[in-house]
Amino acid sequence: MNQQTYIAGSLIPGAGRGFFISSNVCAGDLIFAVNKPLLAILDENTLTTTCDECLAYFGTMGRNVDLKGGIKYMKCEGCGVLSYCGKACKDNAWNSHHKYECNIYKDIKDQESDADFKCTRIGSKRLRCIIRLLSLHKHKQISEADFKTFVKLAEGYQRRDSNWVHYTMNLFLKHGVTDLPLLELEHLILAVANNECQLDTPNLLTSYQLKHYGTYQQVEPLPLGMCLEPHYSMINHSCTPNAFWTFEGRELQVRAEKDISAGEEILISYIPPGQFYERMEKLGNWGIKCLCERCQKGPIEPVGSLRGRLDKLLNDKPWFENTKKVKIDTVKELINDMRSEGYGWGAWPMKSLFMTLYRCLRSRGDEVEMLKVLLRIRFSVEAEQEPKAFLSEKLETLRLLVAIMEQIGGHTESAGGVRELVGNVSMGLRVELLREIETCYGSTSALARWERRRFLEEIGDGKELEKGEFQAGLARLLAWANISGE
Repeated sequence: MNQQTYIAGSLIPGAGRGFFISSNVCAGDLIFAVNKPLLAILDENTLTTTCDECLAYFGTMGRNVDLKGGIKYMKCEGCGVLSYCGKACKDNAWNSHHKYECNIYKDIKDQESDADFKCTRIGSKRLRCIIRLLSLHKHKQISEADFKTFVKLAEGYQRRDSNWVHYTMNLFLKHGVTDLPLLELEHLILAVANNECQLDTPNLLTSYQLKHYGTYQQVEPLPLGMCLEPHYSMINHSCTPNAFWTFEGRELQVRAEKDISAGEEILISYIPPGQFYERMEKLGNWGIKCLCERCQKGPIEPVGSLRGRLDKLLNDKPWFENTKKVKIDTVKELINDMRSEGYGWGAWPMKSLFMTLYRCLRSRGDEVEMLKVLLRIRFSVEAEQEPKAFLSEKLETLRLLVAIMEQIGGHTESAGGVRELVGNVSMGLRVELLREIETCYGSTSALARWERRRFLEEIGDGKELEKGEFQAGLARLLAWANISGE
């Protein structure tokens, strides 16, 4: 934590306390950081590819460490559940927390069946989170004052599956995890479920990965697990947030989504962007009735039969699981119908429609049309979105755009002279990409260091592109994609 934040009564009715900023910050600036959250817990799917201590990740889907080679992970010999990138991390984890939880992990892993309650197997991140907290408390490794900050977290208004809660409580009592009174234990279990945040970290991709179709949709942050941090949990929600969270290694960072003035309350979004009633339903889990500028407008998205067709496309699982079966014409028809009814490029759910179209084209390997779609997203959809597209979302689009342009630029021939159109525009966008990464995550972040090294190796620091030349080339490319002048 740092000195530029303070806690005071929230300006949001009924929200209780909130975090405020005491000095002006610019978009992308670090607001505060928690260097090593006590409860940063890995997901079951990342246990063997991520260090439980420093969260160094190196897998087939990407990485978050600036390394050329792989990492040989070593498992804990005691429980066989957690992995580490080296002896130093293994020893640090053992001394700080793992020696208090290791036997519990082993006992539950060896003795319990997960046939009826899958989320109680030791791979469950939420289960391991609660075990770690209770084990440290039982062995007096955290003070009563610090423990109370977790106990005081709100349960939420929507009660979780009572069968799972009671089964978990009995499991803890059976294995001697805690001596807490039952009501207090039940509250803690519900509070953990209500206050956890996703442990996301920027995804590093090599040039080789970026140039293969299978990685074009993997620029999103890597979801490594969950984190429970009481100070972070005091940040209130807005559907038009001025801040966002990310992880740099194990460090939890809260960064500015936009320029924030001294005295403003720091707000994050608890939920992804979406249509009005869907947001209201999700926020109901926290008992929140959002009064942000966006929500005060009520539903502004399509309604009636058009809305039904949009829901079928965007919410039906098979559309995502097998995009080769998706009819591209159907997606294009919905986009055209929205435009015909007066919705702008930035209206919900234009971004989702174009990303669905992009995935369909990617499954066919249609690079030229993929390029057109990504240009449309960056220069029309995201340019007109209200509220503005998140910094990280715009960055993901730009990473995809740079990747497909480099792919096309590497061909000896291309249909319609697209390779020539891409030309120097690709290099100019690489410069913008590095700048936007540094803005979003900081110039010293692993992603910024990685992209800077790629840039120097592939382009070099001595080659410069005149701004006017870049703008002229970009204008020609946008005109080719039928985007200019709109």
